[in-house]
Amino acid sequence: MSERVLILGAVFVAVMLMLLGLAAWTLSEEARHRRRLRARVKGLASSELEAEPISLLRQSYLHQLTPWEQQLELFAPFRPLRKLLGQAGIQQPAYRLLLLIIALGGVGGFLAWQLLELLPAVPVAAMVAGASPLLALLVRKQKRIRQVEQELPDVLSMLSRSLRAGLPLTQAMKIVADDLDGVVPHEFGIVHTDLNYGGELRVALNELHERVPSATIATLNTAVMIQRETGGNLAHVVDQLEHLARQRFRFERQLRTMTASNRVSAWIVGLMPFGLAAVLELQSPGSITGLLDDEIGRQMIAAALGLEAVGAFVLWRLVKIEI
Repeated sequence: MSERVLILGAVFVAVMLMLLGLAAWTLSEEARHRRRLRARVKGLASSELEAEPISLLRQSYLHQLTPWEQQLELFAPFRPLRKLLGQAGIQQPAYRLLLLIIALGGVGGFLAWQLLELLPAVPVAAMVAGASPLLALLVRKQKRIRQVEQELPDVLSMLSRSLRAGLPLTQAMKIVADDLDGVVPHEFGIVHTDLNYGGELRVALNELHERVPSATIATLNTAVMIQRETGGNLAHVVDQLEHLARQRFRFERQLRTMTASNRVSAWIVGLMPFGLAAVLELQSPGSITGLLDDEIGRQMIAAALGLEAVGAFVLWRLVKIEI
């Protein structure tokens, strides 16, 4: 049996095992329950999402752009990019991010064609290079959310004390924004400024949750809207939210500590093939770079990189635990 048949057989078995693992993960009961829950939440909020109200501060930002930039910024397909930029804390037009993705994708595809001279590797390299800005934004978004969860207990504590002192919600948010530093006080300051300009509370709170997708922020928004419509002790609700936020942050810290070894193992397993390739190239020059001179060698490198990407994704899903 030739070596090529063995390689193709090994690749086929690896791909089949990967597909079976992904199918088992996708079809699991927990995944189905999570999808049903998200579908119900989206169904309840569909009317608000279709309208997409724009706050006064958002309108002020749009007025700073040129007319054609305003049209591009309000283009409906750009909404996911605008949302991701806002959650990452970056105030840039969405079309610039799209242009960067297209440019990096073109450069990645061109370099793959020049180095590997393998046509199937060109779209893969283009997609990987084009997705790099999105991955960077996702990493920045996750760091920002972790910072928000860390700041929320102190912010909610000061907000509760201000409400118990008899101050209205807008004035309590201003005190938090003036006396504390961080992401959440800055976002509360944006809400206070928007309300002072005559904006609607519901719109301001919805945009706050869109910029800061935290479960605690969502609960605070719901409590504020219920208190405005039916009444109630908002300060007591904020106290309970502060307690829950502290417990959630403490549990997340413990969980990250318990899964630290798994994350380190994932990094080691993911980087080991590249380390072994470097060691082989240093000990026996041409053993790895020589594969670029042969058609089958280039196919093997492309397949290895593709399987490495799939394995990195699977390891990331294994060590990622949603709270």
